[in-house]
Amino acid sequence: MFNHFEQPKQPLSVDDWFMPNQEKQYDIKKFDIAKTDKLFLSGDTSKIKIELQKALNTDNIIQFLQQSSLENKQTYLNIFERYKKHIQKFIDNADIDEDDEDIWENITEDFFKIVQNDILSNFMIGIYRGIKNEKAVYEQFLNEVNKYLASCCIYTRYIHPGVKYTKDDLNDMVPLKKETSDIEKDDYIDEVERLPYYIDYLNEDKEKEYFCYDGRFVMLKYEEKKQED
Repeated sequence: MFNHFEQPKQPLSVDDWFMPNQEKQYDIKKFDIAKTDKLFLSGDTSKIKIELQKALNTDNIIQFLQQSSLENKQTYLNIFERYKKHIQKFIDNADIDEDDEDIWENITEDFFKIVQNDILSNFMIGIYRGIKNEKAVYEQFLNEVNKYLASCCIYTRYIHPGVKYTKDDLNDMVPLKKETSDIEKDDYIDEVERLPYYIDYLNEDKEKEYFCYDGRFVMLKYEEKKQED
């Protein structure tokens, strides 16, 4: 079972969405978070609210931002303050029904939606672009965010830029089309702006399944230049 919060789409033209940054590309490898065997929710209904509490531990991120030289650090601080409130409200209102066979799926989905809306879709691409201009401080910020996501058992799939994309890449990545006049670069991944993020849960049969928030990449498509008269 493959669950998406953002379904893959047909390749978009950059004119329909945004113009990719023309500065040199940054290898998105440092955004990669390794998958482990750990689950965010272990499978014990009596521990659900206790296990959800770990999502409130954003202290290291907050401390870093408060001491950082980021120009827009207050914006990030506001985002994490709002995120923490959303998580606390979610924990307080969580309905723990031990007879619900889908409880792990439902609670994990609701939690991951908050992470997606407040963190993944909100500023991961912003960090990626910020690294190009203020590498050191944004990489430190990224490191703290990655450690937090990993503590919540969220992981990524690494996609290497500079190679041809495959059909499998379209399962968890949203492609953007960028024209190239070099036929040898046709179907190559020019840039990866966000990796796909995953979180595992236990289904009603106690088997692992996952939710995925799609990544985003720029794909090169060959367009033959028209000869001027």
